[in-house]
Amino acid sequence: VEVAKNISPLRGILKEIENAKNALSIKDASNTHPIQKRLLQSIENRNPSDYQEGFLELCAFEAHKIKFQNFTKSFNLFRKQLPLLADELSKTSTSSEWESRFAIWEGTLDWWSTSIWLQKQSDSKLQPQITANLEQVDREIRNLLRDLAAAKAWYSCMVRMGEPERQKLEEWKQATVKVGKGTGKHAPKWRRVARDALSQASHVLPAWIMPIYRVAETFTPQKDLFDVVIIDEASQSGPEALFLNYIAKKIVVVGDDKQIKPDAVGLDRDSIEELRKRYINDLPNTDSIGTVDGSFFEIAEVFFGGRIRLREHFRCMPEIIEFSNQLSYSDNPMIPLKQFGSGRLTPVVNAYYCQDGLEEGKSGKINRPEAEAIVSKILELCHKQEYTDKTMGVISLLGDAQAQYIELLLSQNLNALEIERRRITCGDAYDFQGDERDVIFLSMVRSSESGKRLSIQADAKTERRYNVAASRAREQMWLFHSVTLNDLKPECLRYRLLQYCLNPYIEQAPVTGFNLDDWKLKVMDKFRPEKPPRPFGNWFEVEVFIEIACRGYRVIPHYEINGYIIDLVIEGTANKLAIKCDGDVWSGPEQFEMDHSRQLDLQRAGFQFWHLRGSIFYQDPQKALDGLWITLTRAGIIPTEN
Repeated sequence: VEVAKNISPLRGILKEIENAKNALSIKDASNTHPIQKRLLQSIENRNPSDYQEGFLELCAFEAHKIKFQNFTKSFNLFRKQLPLLADELSKTSTSSEWESRFAIWEGTLDWWSTSIWLQKQSDSKLQPQITANLEQVDREIRNLLRDLAAAKAWYSCMVRMGEPERQKLEEWKQATVKVGKGTGKHAPKWRRVARDALSQASHVLPAWIMPIYRVAETFTPQKDLFDVVIIDEASQSGPEALFLNYIAKKIVVVGDDKQIKPDAVGLDRDSIEELRKRYINDLPNTDSIGTVDGSFFEIAEVFFGGRIRLREHFRCMPEIIEFSNQLSYSDNPMIPLKQFGSGRLTPVVNAYYCQDGLEEGKSGKINRPEAEAIVSKILELCHKQEYTDKTMGVISLLGDAQAQYIELLLSQNLNALEIERRRITCGDAYDFQGDERDVIFLSMVRSSESGKRLSIQADAKTERRYNVAASRAREQMWLFHSVTLNDLKPECLRYRLLQYCLNPYIEQAPVTGFNLDDWKLKVMDKFRPEKPPRPFGNWFEVEVFIEIACRGYRVIPHYEINGYIIDLVIEGTANKLAIKCDGDVWSGPEQFEMDHSRQLDLQRAGFQFWHLRGSIFYQDPQKALDGLWITLTRAGIIPTEN
C-alpha cells in the first residue's frame, strides 16, 4: 500500500516529465533555442543538476522577456510622441553618444517643450489672421450702421408721408421747375406756390442739401424748423446766414478763418450801420452781427464755444501743405496724411523765373511772358506720360485779368476736349475756394521796378488768398514769377512764397551711404555697442532693416507721421508699407493703447501695417520674413533694382 501510495505521485511526476519532454521536442532543430535543448537533454539523461541550471537560466530568460515587453511598450509610447528621435535611436542605439545625450535628457526635453510653446505663442500666421478678422468685423459694423441709418431714414419718411404730403411734394417739384431761372414774369407766383406747398410737407424728408439762398427761397422761416443744420464753408458766408440759427434746434458750423471770407467791396457801410441800429441794436454782441466785414464763422466764434480743430489733412502732398502750415497754421499745423510712393511728381517745383516778365495795365494787370510760359509748360506736360489724366488749374495771385489772358491763350493752343478732360480752369484764389486740382500753376504777375523793391503785401486778406492759392494742388505746385528775392522785402507774402518754392520742405527719404556688408559684420559682433546707430531705436530694427535692404527695397527707418514714429517704412512707387518691429521691451499698457490708436488712425488714412515680433525673427529670420515678401508683392511694392 505504501509503495502504491508512493508510486501514484511518482507516476504523476513521470507523466508531467513526459508531457514536458513532448512539449520541448522540436521537429526543426535549427530553430530550437539552446535552453530548450539543454532542458531536453537533462530530462533524457535523468540529470537533475543540469535541469536545475537550465531551469534557472530559463527563469532569467523569462525575466528578460518581461523587461523587453516593458521596454517595447515604453518605446512604442516614446515613438508615438517623438517619432524622429525614436527612429534615430533605433538606427544608432549602439553609439556611445547616447549616454551623454540621455545624461542631459531632462534639460533637453524642457528646451524642446519650451520651443513648442514658443512656436505656438509666436505663430507668424496668427496675428495677420486676427488683424484680418478685426478689419472684416469693422467693415461689417460700418456697413450695418450705414444700412441701418438709411433704412431708418426711409422708414421714417414713409411713415410720415401720407397722400396729402405726397401731393404737396409733387406740387412743390412742379412749381420749382416753373420758376426756372427766376427772371420770368410769373416766377414770383410759382416761387410762392412752391414755398406754400413745401411748408406742408417739408417734415417728411429726413434731410435737405442746398445753398443758403435756396433755403431762404424754399422754406418759410420758423423757429426750430430743423433738428440740425450743418453749415459747410461757413467762412465764405456772411451775416445773411444768421437766420439758420433761428430755424435750427442745433447748428454745426464748419469753416476755416484762415481762408477767404466774403468780400464787401461796393457795399454802403453807412446804410448797413443804420439798419443795424434800427433793427438789431437790442441784440447781444450786435456789433459783431451787424458787420459786413466778417464771416459767419467769425460770428459763430463769438457766440459759441467748444471749437473742434480738424488737423488731419488728406488732400495735398506734405511739401505743398507745409507752406500753409508756416504761413497760417504755425500754432496748430495740419498733419498731412496723404499716402504716396516714390514714383510721385515733384510736389513743389523750384520757382520758374521769367527774366523778361513785365507787368502791364492799371486796373487789370497782366504779365504776358509769365502767361506764355505757363501755357507753354501746360502744353509740354500734357504730352508727358507721368501727367496722364492729371487735372490742372491756373491761379493768378494778382486779380483775374491774368487768369483770363491765360485762359485765352490756352483756348488758342490746346484742344477744347483736352481742356475739358483735364478740367483746366483759370481764375484767382476766390474761384478756387473749396476746389482742387492735381497740378496747380501760380502766376505772381508782379514785376520789379529798376532799383526799387516792391511794396510790402502782408495784410490778413492777402494772407488768406495766398493760403488758399498755395493749397489747391494735390500733387504738384508751380510758381511762375518775374521778381527775385532781392526785389522783395522779407516781410512780404510774395517773398515768403518765393523763398519757400526755392527751398521747399523735404519729405523723409531712405537712408543712403549705408554699407550693408559692414553693418552685417557689426550686427554679428558680440562686442557691438549697446546703442544702435541713429536713427534706429534698437539692434532688432537694424537687423530687419538689413534683411529688407539686401533685397533691394527702399527703406526709411523711424518714419514720423502724425506724431507717431514708425520703426521702418518700405517705399514703393505708388504707396508705402509700415513695418512695426515688436521687440522684447514692453513699454506698458498705456503706451500700447496709444500706439494702437495712432496705428488705427493711419490705417484709416490708407497706411498699411505689417508686424514682426522679435521672438519669431530670431528663431528663423528667413522664414519670419516670408510673409513680408508676399505682402509687398500684393501691395505692388517691388525692389528698386528691378
